[in-house]
Amino acid sequence: MAGVANKTGYNFEFKDGKFIIQPSLLLSYTFVNTFDYTNLAGVSINGDPLHALQISPNVRFALNTKNGWQPYLTAGMNWNIMNDSQFTANMATLPALSMKPYVQYGLDIQKTING
Repeated sequence: MAGVANKTGYNFEFKDGKFIIQPSLLLSYTFVNTFDYTNLAGVSINGDPLHALQISPNVRFALNTKNGWQPYLTAGMNWNIMNDSQFTANMATLPALSMKPYVQYGLDIQKTING
């Protein structure tokens, strides 16, 4: 198994840093090569190498308060793109590994502690 990933983003600050818009982008590639094997039940498991690509653009809207609290809203989309690898168990093809794109979002709060 091997992979590489990069996440990059930028802060756009408004009103002297009180309001922040933070777009970001995560790109990753993973290569997984499993060896063919037979489990203790005698089932032969065979698989092709897997190539997976993840693309995840996100945006965060944050508010800095005077008392150190920072509420924020984040939203993004995730795409997991995989090649057509075939996995078999005793010559029966196992289900596809691909995942449909999905949206993730959240509302949270954090506090900055100086010390």
